[in-house]
Amino acid sequence: MAISEEVKTIRAQIRKNVSKWKEEHPDWDTSESMKYLESKVSSNTFRSYRAILPLYCHLDNTTPEQMLSLREKQLRSEDRKEKFHFEDKLIEFQTFLVESHYKANSITCIGFFR
Repeated sequence: MAISEEVKTIRAQIRKNVSKWKEEHPDWDTSESMKYLESKVSSNTFRSYRAILPLYCHLDNTTPEQMLSLREKQLRSEDRKEKFHFEDKLIEFQTFLVESHYKANSITCIGFFR
């Protein structure tokens, strides 16, 4: 199926925004959290996470380091709303991907939050 011009425009804007985020966070890929993640998953899985994570970080206005730190805090929380923050964010992210004409299974970074 051919991709419409509207979809091409949406994806081009997304790529531009993610590129800007990467420029603003040049060390994201070599951070301790990324090294930790790489040590915990297969190289193929890591490659998938590495591809989608900048988009998630851009949309959430965060970095992998901040995400990992926040996730560690949330897992210790007794507050259910705080504890399931990332699960809720992933549902929002999946919705964003679908609305941006990506397939729902493009959300490959879910393992990063578990």
